[in-house]
Amino acid sequence: MKYFIVLLYCGLLQMPWINFEPPEMGVRVYVPERMEAKVVELQTDLGTVELHNYSYQQKEDPGNIFMLNLNVYEDATFHQDSSILQREFLVSTLNELVDNINGIVDYSEHYEIQDSPALKYRISYNQNGTIAKGKMVLKKDVLYLVQVFTSSEKSLNDDMELYLNSFKILEE
Repeated sequence: MKYFIVLLYCGLLQMPWINFEPPEMGVRVYVPERMEAKVVELQTDLGTVELHNYSYQQKEDPGNIFMLNLNVYEDATFHQDSSILQREFLVSTLNELVDNINGIVDYSEHYEIQDSPALKYRISYNQNGTIAKGKMVLKKDVLYLVQVFTSSEKSLNDDMELYLNSFKILEE
């Protein structure tokens, strides 16, 4: 029993993670525990947006906050044949995130997830004491954001990469 406690305390024995699939959202991530959910509806310049927010704050390390946001826009908000406009929307969304937390972009890179435009990024804020690392993808009329917030000194951790790399949009 003593060895189990020592292994758990040292982080050598990790509790198993779970697949988290919010009902009817068509997405899956791998997380330490079930995420808390919140749904809000907003009126924006682009019309009505239904915001589905899921979060988990790691108990072993309260500085690690895992977030999954799905912003569901009205049908035909985004033209599927305009990848330039979709990429511009992702950059605009990143700029809003940066402004909201008064941060700076350490890096951002366009790529694709499952044939949809995506952007991965890292933002520093709180005088470089905290980082937000994430991915966002625009598929049809849904913006998916998968993010981790943590302290800068813990920004290179396996849990963060496991979570971010587990993100998958389930095919219809």
